[in-house]
Amino acid sequence: MSNVLRIGNREISYEQAKEMLFPELIPQKGNEAILAEHPHDKVEDLAVVYCLDLYSSDGTMMSARVNQAILDAFGVTADQMKQDALENAPKTHPATFRSMEEVLSAMMGGIPMPTPDEGQPRLYVASTETMNRGAGVLAYPDFLQEASEKIGGNFFILPSSIHELLFLKDTGDVTRQELASMVKSVNAAEVSPQEQLSDHVYHYDGQDRVFELAEKYEARKMHREMERPSVLGTLGKAKEAQKDQPVKAKPAKTQEAVI
Repeated sequence: MSNVLRIGNREISYEQAKEMLFPELIPQKGNEAILAEHPHDKVEDLAVVYCLDLYSSDGTMMSARVNQAILDAFGVTADQMKQDALENAPKTHPATFRSMEEVLSAMMGGIPMPTPDEGQPRLYVASTETMNRGAGVLAYPDFLQEASEKIGGNFFILPSSIHELLFLKDTGDVTRQELASMVKSVNAAEVSPQEQLSDHVYHYDGQDRVFELAEKYEARKMHREMERPSVLGTLGKAKEAQKDQPVKAKPAKTQEAVI
């Protein structure tokens, strides 16, 4: 029989707990004490911690972050817990991927929202069905790659809050600096400090399947372009190589003597 965790008058086995686990995304900065006591995975300047959803309904949630004491009570390792969380959470806490218009329409009781004009950037909202600490869907296996396929290429990730992330297709029309300025402004004016993730902008490269800070993507892209040989450069090297080849003597023409 597996060990159990007692919470108040409730006893929870690990088999039950596996269905309650979900990842939560938090900033590393300011949460050093939490990260020191809770198993986590670092993702750039963010961190994924793991929680038990003890009660979730109508957008409200009572939960407990998994620490070493909880792991000891269950008799499982941190690695096993993380594996089970990322395997089960997509089923028990399904991810949602909707356009901003869909989200606003749902918040307004179904009133249709105008869609962007053709060619205008379109924002997508990534979260869970309850939109409560839903930014953790970032850790769901293959979620970012599936989003890339739906969006149609690379995209920026704007850390709206611990509850949701905003995705914007990377078309080259908006700079990372412009997006970072917008995120910082919204954080300062509209998001409580307890719910902020970061002032940074992130990027997902669908071809290379890489999530990273947007400035890292720019540096990686620039480095790749510098290493790419040009057609003219390749042609010039070929000509130089030909010059270094030894010149072969042409065979002398001979004439047959007429007798």
